[in-house]
Amino acid sequence: MFNKRSVWVVAVLSAVVAGLPGCADGGVPFDDDADAGVEGVGDAVDAVDAVDGEDGTEPDADVAADGEAEVDVGEDVAAEDGGGESDGGTVPGLDCQACTDDSDCAEGFPCVALTSGGSVCLRSCNDEIPDCPPRFDCVESRITPLPDPVCAPVGERCCVDADFDDYGSGVGCRGPDCDDEDPAVHPAVAETCDGADDNCDGATDEGDPGGGLVCATGLPGVCSGGVTACAGGVVACNPTAAGTPETCDGMDNDCDGWVDEDDSLRSLTRPCYDGSAGTEGVGTCVAGVQTCAGGTFRGCVGQVLPAVERCDSGDENCDGVVDDGDPGGGISCFAPLPGICAAGETACVDGAVTCVGSIAPGSEPEVCDTLDNDCDGVLNNGFPDLGTACVGGIGVCRRGGVMICNPGDPAGAAVCDAVPGTPAPAELCNYLDDDCNGTVDDDFVNAGGVYDTDRNCGACSIDCTLIYAFPGAFGTCNVAGATATCLLNCNPGYFNLNGIPGDGCEFSLDPDAVYVSGEDPTSADDATCGLGPASTGGGRHACRTITYGISRATTLGRARVIVADALYAESVTLVAGVSLLGGYRADTWERHLTTTLTTIRAPTGAGHRRTINAVGIAATTRVEGFVLDGTTATTAGANSYAIYVSGGTSALTFASNTIYAGAGAPGTVGAAGTDGSGGVGGTGGAAAFDTGSTSCATSRAGPAGGARTCGSVSVSGGAGGGV
Repeated sequence: MFNKRSVWVVAVLSAVVAGLPGCADGGVPFDDDADAGVEGVGDAVDAVDAVDGEDGTEPDADVAADGEAEVDVGEDVAAEDGGGESDGGTVPGLDCQACTDDSDCAEGFPCVALTSGGSVCLRSCNDEIPDCPPRFDCVESRITPLPDPVCAPVGERCCVDADFDDYGSGVGCRGPDCDDEDPAVHPAVAETCDGADDNCDGATDEGDPGGGLVCATGLPGVCSGGVTACAGGVVACNPTAAGTPETCDGMDNDCDGWVDEDDSLRSLTRPCYDGSAGTEGVGTCVAGVQTCAGGTFRGCVGQVLPAVERCDSGDENCDGVVDDGDPGGGISCFAPLPGICAAGETACVDGAVTCVGSIAPGSEPEVCDTLDNDCDGVLNNGFPDLGTACVGGIGVCRRGGVMICNPGDPAGAAVCDAVPGTPAPAELCNYLDDDCNGTVDDDFVNAGGVYDTDRNCGACSIDCTLIYAFPGAFGTCNVAGATATCLLNCNPGYFNLNGIPGDGCEFSLDPDAVYVSGEDPTSADDATCGLGPASTGGGRHACRTITYGISRATTLGRARVIVADALYAESVTLVAGVSLLGGYRADTWERHLTTTLTTIRAPTGAGHRRTINAVGIAATTRVEGFVLDGTTATTAGANSYAIYVSGGTSALTFASNTIYAGAGAPGTVGAAGTDGSGGVGGTGGAAAFDTGSTSCATSRAGPAGGARTCGSVSVSGGAGGGV
C-alpha cells in the first residue's frame, strides 16, 4: 500500500522523469516520448495521478499501471554496490548500479545505456503488470535493444529510495540510507533522542540530542530546577541540584515539599548561647533555643546568661563559686536594736543577706542630736527644753521657732531654731520696724517722735503733696512742737490771693502785663509800679492810673495793662500794641467780665470830653471789660465822646464793654433880641410867719408869676418863692 512518502513521489512523477540524467527532453532515459514509444507508460502515470487523488487524499489501495493492476511500492531494491545487506528488503546490487555490460548486473537486470552517457543495471519488467520499485516506470529501452521493458527511474536521479528521502542505492542517490523505510532517517538529518541511529553514523542518540535545556523537574524545593538530557531514547529533565539536609534559609533543601522543617516536620531549631566562653552549663547558665522562621533563626529563647551574683547559695555569674564577692553585702542597714546601735551593714551569710549592727548598746554617751546615742530607747534624755516654742529677730524680721539641739555643740544647751526674716530694703511708714533695727518708722519721725515728712505728716499716709496737689501749688509738712500739719505752698510766680486752699495758687504773675489798681492803698504811679499786685510781695505794687500804666507798658515793652475794679476819672489815650483789660477784682485779681466794675470816666473840664482816645491805632490793641462813661461837655459847642476813634485799622478791638454816652454842651448863646413889652404885675406875696413857733401842716407855695405869651410862646414870669 502507498504511504505518505509514496504519495508525494508518485504525485510528482511526471515532473521528475523530465530531469533524469540521460533523458533528452525530460522523459525516461530510453525514449524522448515515453507515452508514445513505450506502451503503458502514459497509462501508468495517469493511473498514479488517479491514485494520488486530486484532492490530496492518501491512497489506500494498490493500483496497476493501467489503473487496475496493483503497484507494490514497498518492494526491495538492490544495494548500490549490487549486493550485500538488504536496504529495507530491496534486491541487493541491482537497480541503478553502474555497469559496463550485463555481466555486471544480476540476473534479470540488463545493463542499460543512458542517453547522457554511462550505463546502469535496471530490472526487466512486465508492462502488463509492472513490478518496479517506487519512482520507477516500466518502459521500453530505445537505446539498448532489450527483449523486455525495464524499470526506468522517473525524475532526476536513478536511485532506489523506498522512503523518498533521496538516500538509498544507485548512482543517483545522495548517499546510502540505513533505514529506507523511514524518510526521517538518513545521513543528513540531525540526531534526535529516540533510541535510534537517525543520521546513519552507527551511533545511537549521540551528542545528547534535546539535552542541555533548562527545564522544570516537577519535584519540590531546590530539586524543581533541571536540565534536559537524552537517556534511553527519551529526553528527561534531570535536577540541577540534589536534595541536601534541610537548612534555615526559606527553601526546601531536601526536596520533600516542606520548608525549613526537621524530621518531625516542625520548624528547624538549634541551640544558642550568647554568654562568654566557659560559662555555658556552669552555675545557673544554660543554653537556649533558636527557631527558624521566615528563613532566619530568630532570637535565642530560654538561655540563661551570667548575671550579677545574688546571695542565694547559687552561682549566678557562672564562675563556679557560690555567693562570691559577698553579694548584697556592704549596704547600710538597720538592725533590730534601739538608737544608733541599729545602724549597720549587710552581709551575705549562708545564702541570705543579714544586717549586722556596728555599735554595741551603751558604748556611746547621750548627746543632743535627735539620736538615741546610748541605745536605751529614749531620745536626747537630759535636754528638757527641746521642742518648746521660742522666737528670734526683731521688727518684721521676728520669727517663731522651737528649741533644738545646738548643731555646733551637741553636748551643749538647746538653741532656738527661729530664722529671722530679711529686713526690707527701706523703711516704710506703716507703724512697723521694716528694717529690723529696733525703731519703728525711724525714717519718717523726728527726734521727738513726730511724723514730719511731707508724705507722712503727723501720721503715716497723711500726704501733704496729695492734699495740696492743685495748680501752681504744692503741700509741705509744718511741724510746731508735737503737732504737724500740712501747709499750702505756691510755686514760683504763683500766689494764693483768694485765700482758698481748694483751688491752689490760682494767681500767677503775667510777665507781659502792667497791673493798675485805683483803690489799692499801696498803688502808686512811680518808676517801679505795675509789675504785680502788692499781695504778691517782693516790693511789687500796682500803678494808680491807667494812663501811667500805659506809659509803663510802653517803657517795659509789655503788651497788656490789667486794670482792677475802680473808678478811673481820666481820659485814656490808647497806644498801638498795648491792650487794656478790665474786670479784675482788686483783692484777688480774679476776673469777672459780666459784672465788671472797672469804670473809666473822662474828668470834667472845658472843651470836648473824651473818655477813650484811639487815634491811628494800626497794631493789635484790645479794650475789654470796662464801663466806659461819657462825661457831659460843659463848654458851649463842645462834644462828649465815650470812645473817640480816628484813623487806624481793624487791629483795634472793643469787646465786653458797657458804654454810656455823655451829653454834648449847649450851643453858644445867640445875640440878644429886642426888648419886649413890660411884664404884667404879679400878685402880692403871702405874709411871712415864724417857723419856729408855728406848726405848718404843709409847705406854702409862692404866688404865680405874671402870664404873657409872645406869639405862641409863653414868656410868663416865674412863681414866687415859697416854704
